[in-house]
Amino acid sequence: MWAALSEFFLDTELDAADYLRISKELAASPYPESELEAILLHEVYPACKANLMCVAGEWSGFHPEWIRSAITPRLGRRRRFLPLFRQRWMFDHHWKAVRPLIVAQRQHPSPPPPPDDSGAPIELPPRLRWLRGSSWIPITIGKSKAHVFLLQTPSGDSFVLKCAARNAAPPLAQEAERLRWLSERLPVPSVVQFLQWNEREYLLETVIPGENAATANLPARALADLCGDALRRWHSAPVHSCPFAWSTDEAIAEARQRLDSGTLETDDFDVENLGRDPHELFAEMLTLTPKTEAPALIHGDFCLPNIMIHGGQISGFVDVGRAGVGDPYRDLALVCRSFEHNAKGEAVPVFLERFGLPNPDQQRLRFFRLLDEFL
Repeated sequence: MWAALSEFFLDTELDAADYLRISKELAASPYPESELEAILLHEVYPACKANLMCVAGEWSGFHPEWIRSAITPRLGRRRRFLPLFRQRWMFDHHWKAVRPLIVAQRQHPSPPPPPDDSGAPIELPPRLRWLRGSSWIPITIGKSKAHVFLLQTPSGDSFVLKCAARNAAPPLAQEAERLRWLSERLPVPSVVQFLQWNEREYLLETVIPGENAATANLPARALADLCGDALRRWHSAPVHSCPFAWSTDEAIAEARQRLDSGTLETDDFDVENLGRDPHELFAEMLTLTPKTEAPALIHGDFCLPNIMIHGGQISGFVDVGRAGVGDPYRDLALVCRSFEHNAKGEAVPVFLERFGLPNPDQQRLRFFRLLDEFL
């Protein structure tokens, strides 16, 4: 509680997400709003106010032990005179933003974990039950076969939790392996925990700051330049030590297996392919199969929703379950399609120019777009 209130005195800007997180922590305390305000004024303010008067004060967070040692001696000695207005303005606007959120949290507490497709609640493995009491925000953008949630714990920590059947494609075990290898080479989430339990896989990972490139408020040309630079970074990375490969032949074999299994979701085909017979589409794809490959480190699903933007720059990459050594045209085909699907088609030539391939092989691009219909 003291730690949550002390954030009002950090040398940084608080936004709506910060207010929501702080309100959840305070709402979980046993104190009414009036007592929380008194604690803020009489205990936290005297201990932390000096930080707001420093030229370069603490901005990342006060250490809990420091807060405890600074406040404990003041307990039971509440001041008769409250801070003057010219002092209170430094933190009062934070309290006015958080107080109604506390009231709302107590009237409508966070719901239990959301249901899965069968209507049964997603059951947490014993080793993940410390996440109970978190707020659960479904992440629905993209075409992941997993249930994906942004979690915020009562202590204010944020995580992404993915849950999928063990036979999902690609399996979460595969993504966890790639995240661990990529973490020393590119900005990707860190694996907090990976578990297999009751025929399901659970991947808990850290949060990449920012928002995905599909929703980022950036001009199309600026976004195209960022993505061009980012993909060159992937494809220029050394591949000699990469333990993961995904050749075109392997991808075709996986696509054929899905076609034969009858599990294709043809409703998710690109608009130009809707209504087409999937066997005919597969046959057309095979006629376009590249004769050679120039292997590079590829993301495997380099689409705008999987590229994170923060402060006008690329902050990281997510959904790397198909990353490994493969044909770079797979990434090129998917990101060009993603620009078109997100009404940024005019960015494609800018992206290709920035990437360094202004005149790509159109047949190769077509092949990988068709291949993705089956994966």
